[in-house]
Amino acid sequence: MAANEPPQRSGQSLTSQEHAAEDQIAEAFRRLHGDEYVRVIAHLQVHGATLPDAKDAAQDAFKHAWQLMHQPQRWAQIENPALWIRGVARNMWRTPPGPRQQPTVAIEHAAELPDPNADPGDLAALHTSVMDALKGLHPDVRNVMLLKIQKFSLGEIVARMNAEGHSIDEVKVRNLLCKGRAALRPLRDEIVGRREGARSR
Repeated sequence: MAANEPPQRSGQSLTSQEHAAEDQIAEAFRRLHGDEYVRVIAHLQVHGATLPDAKDAAQDAFKHAWQLMHQPQRWAQIENPALWIRGVARNMWRTPPGPRQQPTVAIEHAAELPDPNADPGDLAALHTSVMDALKGLHPDVRNVMLLKIQKFSLGEIVARMNAEGHSIDEVKVRNLLCKGRAALRPLRDEIVGRREGARSR
């Protein structure tokens, strides 16, 4: 499947009404793919997928989404496609042979911490520090931190976590976020200090 292009249907003769419906589905698919493909890959990497495995699982998840979009009653039951596609991709990645590598992190998508104007050497060291910090978090903490960074609401985070088999509410999510922020605070303070020092030069 080409980037941001829906899978092709087998050659069938469609009526004008069917063509219109197909065009609407294709447009909805392109929006979902364009908005979420890179984020889904980053989401999987944070949870331990290698880049090739994350790309394969993401492709499979979007193919499943394309198929489900052609079942309007089932697709209509999905309240938040962005959260849903992450769950599907994680399930695709976890199927045999499943996770095979230690967690890696796509820092440029997982956290908006680096200063794009910083020295490249400083950024490389900073990326390493952020990766180490994220990998050291409890998986539940890492999961809610990533979803929060990607602008999901507390309610959406609760829905995603519970869909994956957790028993969690907004209070628990807030507690996990507090733990994550506390763990990353020393690194955040270091970044802020570097930026303020650079501005004062």
